[in-house]
Amino acid sequence: MVTASIIIVTSIISIVAFPKNNPFPRCMARPDLLGIFMFNPYYVSHFKEYYRILASGLVHTGWWHLLLNMITLYFIGNLVEEAFVGIYGVLLGRIIYLVFYLLALIVSSISDLMKYRDNVSYYFCGSSGAVSAVMFASVIIFPKISFYLFFIPIPVPGYVYALLFLLYCCYCMARQKINCFGNAVHFWGGLFGLFFPIFVYPPILVHLISLFLK
Repeated sequence: MVTASIIIVTSIISIVAFPKNNPFPRCMARPDLLGIFMFNPYYVSHFKEYYRILASGLVHTGWWHLLLNMITLYFIGNLVEEAFVGIYGVLLGRIIYLVFYLLALIVSSISDLMKYRDNVSYYFCGSSGAVSAVMFASVIIFPKISFYLFFIPIPVPGYVYALLFLLYCCYCMARQKINCFGNAVHFWGGLFGLFFPIFVYPPILVHLISLFLK
């Protein structure tokens, strides 16, 4: 329910704000929202536009950017949401899941906010930080989960995917590629996703340790 709501709201706002290939009539399209919502550390730091930290997760630059995040969230987010529901009940479980998603948007942005607060040209948008957190949370909650890399029909164990994902983000951050905006967001969002389930339900850690000791 929460996952579906996030996908619907994010998709509608993103499509309305598309700068190109916008399917809405001109009177309904709002491409200016992309600039208003986009995360820019300079504007957040110097003009106190804190809303951008969460609002940036509601806009995407185009169809592929939106579809990749929303399809991933659809398949993985429902699993994580139902896991929280199974632990804490319907109402509290879904509240915790929503808080987790929103916190992931915030936590994943802190590194870039501090590093680029004086760089007016640095920006990014999208829900990738939160989606990364949800994916990594699924690895902790479901240790035997597997993912598929793009269109390669070979399942990759979740913990292997998580390790490769973090190493790639570290590589891009170390090289400081200007065309690799958002890699810190993926990295910190992923790490947050690893620790949040353990924080809200410590027995998960005991279960993980028992699996490795077998």
